[in-house]
Amino acid sequence: MMYAMCNLHDVTWGTKGDNGSTKDLGGATKVQGKDGKEMMAVDLPTMQEDVDALWTASKSSLKHPPPPQKESRDAATKQADNDRNARTNVVLAWVGTNMIMITAFTSSAFLGWVNENVEGTRGSKFNPYLTFLFYAL
Repeated sequence: MMYAMCNLHDVTWGTKGDNGSTKDLGGATKVQGKDGKEMMAVDLPTMQEDVDALWTASKSSLKHPPPPQKESRDAATKQADNDRNARTNVVLAWVGTNMIMITAFTSSAFLGWVNENVEGTRGSKFNPYLTFLFYAL
């Protein structure tokens, strides 16, 4: 039941809004190898001056944050987010009511009341929660 309600096979958690992969390979390019196969060539700076220049440029670009961009979602994405939110609320309500029911049915006060007032349970080991599950399923 938990698997069906929580959709545990959905492994996209934490990637909301990441609908595509980036095609940018940075400094890597495809080149033909000596044997005719395609290979990836990466251009790395090896001189200390080049590394220092890149470091200085990176530090100066990080001092000025980019202007905030207004994000807009299409109607299908909004509906999918609303559906996920509704499913999350249903699962939380279901888990919460199960916790309350288990706590109430297994409390010593309730078990004492059942043993005193329900015929056939005096002096026996009676668990109303398990009995409810047995007859409900």
